[in-house]
Parts: sequence; C-alpha cells; structure tokens
Amino acid sequence: MNIKGIFDNENNVYYGHGTGTTSLSVINSIMNDGLRCSHESLYFTSVALCMGNNVDDRTISLMKKWPHKDSKIIIIVSLPIKYNIIDSISIGTYNCANSAYYYIPSIESREKYRLTESNYVMPEFIKGYYDSLNDKFVPNPKYYELLSLDEQKKLFEKVKFNYITVINNTCGINKYREILERSDAGEFPLTDKDIEIAKKMNCNNLFNLLSNKIKDRKTVTFDNQTVSIEKYLWQYVYPFLPSNGIIIMKDNSVHLVSEFIENYIFKECINKYHGDARKYLFEKTKNNLGTTLFATDLIFKDNYSNILIKDITNYISKDLLEKKITIFDGTQMTVKDYIENIYGPYVPYNGKVYLKDGKEITTKEFIEEYLFKDNNIVYNGNIEQILLNLTCNNNGFIVTDKNDLINNLEIIKNSLENVKKKEVLDDEIELDEEFNKN
Repeated sequence: MNIKGIFDNENNVYYGHGTGTTSLSVINSIMNDGLRCSHESLYFTSVALCMGNNVDDRTISLMKKWPHKDSKIIIIVSLPIKYNIIDSISIGTYNCANSAYYYIPSIESREKYRLTESNYVMPEFIKGYYDSLNDKFVPNPKYYELLSLDEQKKLFEKVKFNYITVINNTCGINKYREILERSDAGEFPLTDKDIEIAKKMNCNNLFNLLSNKIKDRKTVTFDNQTVSIEKYLWQYVYPFLPSNGIIIMKDNSVHLVSEFIENYIFKECINKYHGDARKYLFEKTKNNLGTTLFATDLIFKDNYSNILIKDITNYISKDLLEKKITIFDGTQMTVKDYIENIYGPYVPYNGKVYLKDGKEITTKEFIEEYLFKDNNIVYNGNIEQILLNLTCNNNGFIVTDKNDLINNLEIIKNSLENVKKKEVLDDEIELDEEFNKN
C-alpha cells in the first residue's frame, strides 16, 4: 500500500507506537480507550513520524520494520498542531507538549476496562493502525476526522479545556501568549472569550487560597494511592465543586470553597470517604437553602424569579406531576413528591443546570426534558446516578476571587429571607386588594 497516504493532514503531527503484539484485544482496547502514556507522556510512548504530509524515507522504513519489539502493528496517533504546547522547563511546561490531547480514565472505566490511573491519548486521536505483516492500514472508527461536526465540536471543547488547564497551572495564559507570539511555534489558538474564562478557572487560584498547613503536606493518600495535593485537587475535587465557589452543607451551614476544602475535604472526606470527593459532596452537601432562581417561562429564559423549592411544581405540567412512579428502592410516590423531596436539595440555587456535554439549561427544562423521558423517570429515580450521568457541578470554572465569593455567599444567605419577605408582601397586597373590592 501507499504508506504516505496515511499521513494526509498537513495540520497534524503524527506519532507511531509499536504494540509488540498482534493481539486484537490489545489493539481494540487502544482504539476504543486510547493509548496509555508511559511516564505520563506520549514522548516516552511513541516515535515522532512526520509533520503533516511531509513523509520521508525514514518514516516509511520505520513503518515496515519497527525497532521496538519488532512490532508488526503500529498504532498511528494524529494530533492537530493547533493545541500543541511548547515543551520547556523554564516556563513549567516540560513534558506537556501533547497534554491537551490526554485524559485520565474515570474510576468506573478503570474498574470496568482494567485501565490505569495514567494519562491516555484520547481514542479520537488514534487514527488507526498499520499492519506491516499484511501491508494494510486499518482506520479507527472513533478517529475525530470521521466524526460528525457536532461531535468534533464537543471533542475540541475538551481539548481546549485541557490546553487552558495546563497553561494556567504552569506559566499562566498571558505569559504563554507573549512567549508564543515572540516565537515561531504557531499561532495562539484562544479567543478573548476563551481567555476570560481561563482567568476564572485557574486551579492555581484555588490552591493558593489554602493555608500553608495544607500546602506543606505536598501529597495526599487516598484510596490506597499517593498523589500530589495539586493533582488531587484538580482531578478528584475540582470537577465536583459548584461554580459559584459556595458550599452548602446538609445542615444548612454555608462555607467558602477554601474553607470547605480545608475543614471538610482534608479531614472527613479523606479519613472516612477515602478521598472520594464526589461521593462526599453528594452525601454531605446540597445546592440550595430552600430557594432557587427559577425560569418560569422557557421562551423568555432570562425571566427568573426567586421562589421556594417546593413551589417549583407550580410551573411543571400537572399531568406529569400527578403520575405515580416507583423508584430504584421500591418506594412509590408521585412525580410531585419526587421533585420536591428527592430532587429538591439538588436544584441549583441559580436555576441553571450544567449538562455533561457542556450545555446550560434551566431547571424546568431539566425536569421536563431530562429527568423524565416520555413521562418515565430516568435511572429508576436514583438521584445519585442521575446527577453523575447527566450533569456537571460546574461549567469549567469556579469563582475564586475573594470579593466575588463573599458576594455569592451573601446572595445565598439572603435568598430564603428575601423569598419570605416577598411572600409576606404578596399576602399584604392580596389583602389590600380584597379590602378595596369590599
């Protein structure tokens, strides 16, 4: 076959990885789950083959006779140059060149597919494999160039998020942009809007809010493994924190995110929950103090009213509310009871639900279009599974600015009082109207 035809995108850099085996189970695992990076980097796992379609004799010779374990199956990794990161010790990005294209499998995936807690190249960037025994190329159906435009858009949102995260946690966006503009390492791929978001989602800001007592621990041991404090926060805590940076406990106490991390995550969560922040936050916290900003009209979605959680059902279809359901533990109840008592504590105080695909919708939309499908509750009403599989706790960033945090804290604390005052005022107006009629 024409090996040069494999390398057909001039905007990509290509890498090869010799599998050392012809086992289809190993090959399919890489195609479906991605390529595990030795020492957390593709650099130690593969050989750079070519930039774009600039294929030379060396590349062709390598493909036909791979030196590593005399491999006959060569995995082809294809990465767009756009989100490549300058590899430099001086700015803290050493070993980060391809990090935008990595992911770490979830605990569930690691258990189900026997994966490890390591960086993997996303399967969407595995173009396929070259079989030198039969001189043929086998494409990966998951490869990003074979996906729909909508699927590609969602994929590159993740890539962009990783890119921002790595740079934010090293030299910072502004400094990196200056370095890139002074070099010939490519164009800066972020828009002004991306940069504005990046400033808010800096995990270093969250780390810097912590006391020296916590920072000096350096590492944390949880679930029988030891990782750095920064890695634990970013990978195992940060994704499950609310975007407003305010934590509401089940006992109605309210805490700033830094206070919560120090007094709850690094104590009870580590000691009793083995560091499982997702489980801890689900069981110990809630999303409101009994009120929510509710978009009562799906046409005018910006028309939010501050209402009690129990009053949400005033705006939901009555036919749906009266339906009786049986949830996962055998309990029978009406949809109205489920919304008020089971889902109620997890209704976001700001009335905005973040879906897994990054989409932001109103609570009303979530209830009517996602929580209940064809009038049937999803995941047998298991609220933990519903939240885990359908929603995100934040949309990529968490407020860490102290003034903004304090402002958010006051808004939440005053929310219930404001609703009560409104109800009293509404009652007084209603009485006045009755009096005037008479």
